[in-house]
Amino acid sequence: MKVPVLTAKLNKPQLPDNMILRTGLLKDSNRASVILVSAQVGSGKSTIVSAWLSEQNTSYFWYALDEWDNDLQQFFAYLIAGVNSLDRKPSAQLEQMLEAFQSIGLEGFLKGFVQSLHTIDHPFIMVFDDYQTIQNKLIHQVLKTIIEHMPKWMQLVLITREDPPLPLAKLRANKRLLEVRISDLKFTEDEVRTFFLQQLNLTLQDEQLQLVYKRTEGWIAGLQLAALSMRGLDDKSGFIEAFTDSHNYIMDYLIEEVLENQTLELNYP
Repeated sequence: MKVPVLTAKLNKPQLPDNMILRTGLLKDSNRASVILVSAQVGSGKSTIVSAWLSEQNTSYFWYALDEWDNDLQQFFAYLIAGVNSLDRKPSAQLEQMLEAFQSIGLEGFLKGFVQSLHTIDHPFIMVFDDYQTIQNKLIHQVLKTIIEHMPKWMQLVLITREDPPLPLAKLRANKRLLEVRISDLKFTEDEVRTFFLQQLNLTLQDEQLQLVYKRTEGWIAGLQLAALSMRGLDDKSGFIEAFTDSHNYIMDYLIEEVLENQTLELNYP
């Protein structure tokens, strides 16, 4: 039975207006075959990669994963749709192999899939977003096989909240891995100043800047939540002054009510 594919899951997220471009975090991407962007929720992982892709003159497909993609055949159906979108002359062979999956088995299908990657005659990028949702060990094995046998003109990007069970140490040792961590994604003080100027037309004084930076540690979701809370307030300076170590409940409340309950859409997922 053919697995239905939602094309929306193969589109990269739109970039927010007036975003601060930080694609320099991936400036060394051409040296790596695998890019790992691993950090907590709300740190701007997907936004950074989406902005970077927009600057590349390279074909790509973006696979937005969720818990349903732990189903092996569904996972392959989306991979096939993504690969076919890259190929100038897509073939029905992979879809036929997936329909015959029960008879050819995982190994047979994987061989055919990896071979199809080598038939794409131009550079391309495969992006897996929210990879932490994948718990199926067979899918981890599939990714491991793809990484081991991928063509030299391909790049694979993993966006995740936790490191995947893949041979990262080997990739590091072979200089095939570029890692972007929470320490890289945190905004600098200058970026925080620019953020508030763009979002609220508010110029932070040095003392205010240091206070906001100390409270949020440059975490973009915290900055965004603060900015959203300040919109419409006459006393923005008073709100900022509330960001003290003795008032931890303010940020805790914002995170609990807005981020965890997802009642507000953030610009920096």
